[in-house]
Amino acid sequence: SEEDFFKPVTNVISSMKIRSSIGTTGNQNFLDYSNAASISINKDYPIGTGTKEYLLSGATQTGFANTNVQWETTTQKNIGIDLAFLKNALTFTADVYQSDKTDMLFPLLLPISAGAGQGSTVTLNVGDMTNKGIELASSYRHNGKFSWTIGGTFSKNINRITRMSGTNKFQVLSGSTVADGVTNVDRVAFLKEGYEAGAFFVVKTDGIVRTDQELVEYKKLVPTAKLGDLRYVDALTVDTNGDGIPDAGDKILDDKDRVYAGSGAPIFTAGLNISCNYNNFDFSMQWYESYGNKIINGNKIYSYMYGTSKDLLYQWTPQNVDAPIPADRGSDHANYRGYSDRWIQDGSFLRLKNIALGYSIPKTTINKIGLTKARVYISAQNPITITKYDGFDPEVGNDGLSSRGIDKGSYPMSAQYRGGIQLEF
Repeated sequence: SEEDFFKPVTNVISSMKIRSSIGTTGNQNFLDYSNAASISINKDYPIGTGTKEYLLSGATQTGFANTNVQWETTTQKNIGIDLAFLKNALTFTADVYQSDKTDMLFPLLLPISAGAGQGSTVTLNVGDMTNKGIELASSYRHNGKFSWTIGGTFSKNINRITRMSGTNKFQVLSGSTVADGVTNVDRVAFLKEGYEAGAFFVVKTDGIVRTDQELVEYKKLVPTAKLGDLRYVDALTVDTNGDGIPDAGDKILDDKDRVYAGSGAPIFTAGLNISCNYNNFDFSMQWYESYGNKIINGNKIYSYMYGTSKDLLYQWTPQNVDAPIPADRGSDHANYRGYSDRWIQDGSFLRLKNIALGYSIPKTTINKIGLTKARVYISAQNPITITKYDGFDPEVGNDGLSSRGIDKGSYPMSAQYRGGIQLEF
């Protein structure tokens, strides 16, 4: 907009700026000594056979060296435009970006067979990932006796794992346990080519076993099944006719039966800000929306596993065969395990983040008592949340990837209501 050829339209377009950037950065985001071989002592070690078995204090390897680990590289590209119209009363900003990560560093869970115990990880270059998206922002300002400003934001990000290194193309994230403090550690977030990082993969279910006929059929998959059990689906993983398309199950329930169920990442987010002034009155409010994200209600899983949920009053019993909740058979049973798709919920929400109404006493009145400003106001934070999620709060935080979208009992956003007087001398 500073160029001569732009001057004929400056009465409409006040300014225009086009931006573009590209850059590459390196990342060595792993803890010191995390790739050094280490042995931990004071580990239980059974020795002996038959009646002469003893439990001694032993040692095991808990850290694994990786001489092949290397820097993660991120290449970022961005193009944007800033526009202002009508003497800067109306503004608009748009950005389109793409970020490509290669040799992405991530701690991966080791199998127990590696000898390091449960929950041990090793940092590896797991593959490549792409983030691309768009960010929009616009606002309009009107000045006058009744002054007002309205602004909105919109952002959409598409995340994909484009390559997985090594032979394992389906990696579980160690921090994706559905609940803390349970004996069964069920993890639900994975890295897989073609999906977003931290995508949920769970086992599909098909209601509850309610009749003897259904029980006979389900026992072909789970021989120990009983009436009132949750009925899992044996995913199509076997190609019986050689056409390259799986058309039958393998009669075994394991990780191969997990199916994609979304993730904690929203399809888009949006915001709306409104403020206005009339005479001595002022008003403002801020809305925020997140759409398309999924939540796994870890709180509910925990309460079901340990029999503390009031929902269990409505579980299946021989006298309540139409109940919507499977029978309680203890925390180890498959009925309430975290890898079930029954815990996936729509986490979309619309929230009024802030709202305030104030009145400023005229200066001709307050100057007589030595004040420069006197304002009374009422305000609220998070007074309204519209969502289908039945947990405490759909705005689940956690660490941003491994446990993104998993509600492990994060302290919910509180609604606050205030009234006050603001004085300036």
